[in-house]
Amino acid sequence: MTRLFVGIEMPEWVTEELTRLGGGIPGARWVPSENLHLTLRFIGDVDGYQHEQIENALAGLVGESFTMTLQGIGHFPPRGEAKTLWTGVEENESLQRLQKRVERTIVSLKHRPDSRKWHPHVTLARLGGGGGHRVQSFLQAHSLIKLEPFLVTSFQLYESHLHPSGARYEVINSYRLSG
Repeated sequence: MTRLFVGIEMPEWVTEELTRLGGGIPGARWVPSENLHLTLRFIGDVDGYQHEQIENALAGLVGESFTMTLQGIGHFPPRGEAKTLWTGVEENESLQRLQKRVERTIVSLKHRPDSRKWHPHVTLARLGGGGGHRVQSFLQAHSLIKLEPFLVTSFQLYESHLHPSGARYEVINSYRLSG
């Protein structure tokens, strides 16, 4: 079985900017720069046949390249004690269309629809509890962050390798967007 998801790989300069934000929160596990991405659709564990089906179906997905801007800082869950810190995405119709196409493609292969509302973000850190005032300070200090827009010319199929020290993500295939 292979654990898969579809996402958008961040340009190197973006990962450098986001990595600079890390630190100052006790117990936080900051996402390594090579794992920073925006998830379009988590798929989960699939067998070899399903994996091949997914790769072929995504290769047929049509979409246009677009610019994307990361902005703001938030956390999940939105109320109560923060478990995950993230940076968000400026409103983007092209990104929304791409995500919906990916979702329809995966569902067409007999995978269940994602029951959660999609909230585009890049995960920065996972929090182990505690450090509440430090988390609030971090959120306030970075709430107005806005990176320069960047061009998205492809999306990726990732394999997630789970380890006791954390997950490692590997790009299995990259799919070009036209334009």
